[in-house]
Amino acid sequence: MAKKDDKKEKGKHGDKKKDGNKHNEVAPLPGLYTLAPATLHTRPHEGPLVEPTYNIPKASGQKDFPLGAEWMNYLRGINNEVAYRRIIAPDWGPSKGINDKGLLKFNALVYPGRNIVRILQVELGKDKAYWGLVDTLDANQLPTLPEAGSAAAHPEYDAPHHYHTVYSCATEGSYFLQPNAPVVPLLRKIDDKPKKKNKDPELGQWIQMEKLQAISLPVTVTVTSPEGQVLYLTPGDFTSQGGSLACQATMLVGELRIAAGGIWGGDGLNWLALRLNDINTTDWLI
Repeated sequence: MAKKDDKKEKGKHGDKKKDGNKHNEVAPLPGLYTLAPATLHTRPHEGPLVEPTYNIPKASGQKDFPLGAEWMNYLRGINNEVAYRRIIAPDWGPSKGINDKGLLKFNALVYPGRNIVRILQVELGKDKAYWGLVDTLDANQLPTLPEAGSAAAHPEYDAPHHYHTVYSCATEGSYFLQPNAPVVPLLRKIDDKPKKKNKDPELGQWIQMEKLQAISLPVTVTVTSPEGQVLYLTPGDFTSQGGSLACQATMLVGELRIAAGGIWGGDGLNWLALRLNDINTTDWLI
């Protein structure tokens, strides 16, 4: 009898149960995250590393929506033809192919590997786990189609949280970049005319926070570029030079920001481009 009472007492005080109750944990904070190592697992035929997002903080929510010809042209404009064919293939990952109306059945995914996401807010989902609202692009607002060969043809350089390069996995816990790897935007498409009355308003795409890994700061980085690196007073403003660091010089990064060029680190005075046009400039392979 005492054992049963003990079990009741444990349940009353919120010990972890079989239902995965996590509401006594400290809620993760909004900010920049990488994808957790647990998402790096092999797929058949070295297929793409993908993780779904959902339009509500619950795994049963909608995770795909249609895109028209304008978006398909845009996707072709930021990819070569081989990469584009992978995106529109019905059995590869980014989409379920093209439907009978000529629309692309786009999967709302994020892509593990050397990618980064920005979480705007965190909520406790209906499954009692924490979910994060992903910073995504609005699928109703088509970006300007870039000119071939222009800097705009690589939007993943300036906005690595909005455009992911697709990686693959051959060994658990690792990733590699296949030739002709696609670049895919992270999109949301909100239903502004819900069929059900009193339906909760949609905000965008959500991901389970357990799929993400927080970036621990501060971190000391060492410049690896032989010619050193320029420091700037404002991240992304290449006219605001504030000094420089020689090769092998160090900097204590206490803040991260995404701006023109990629991912920037600040020490309270200056900013250093940690990932500049998709190239790491320090020993921190972010």
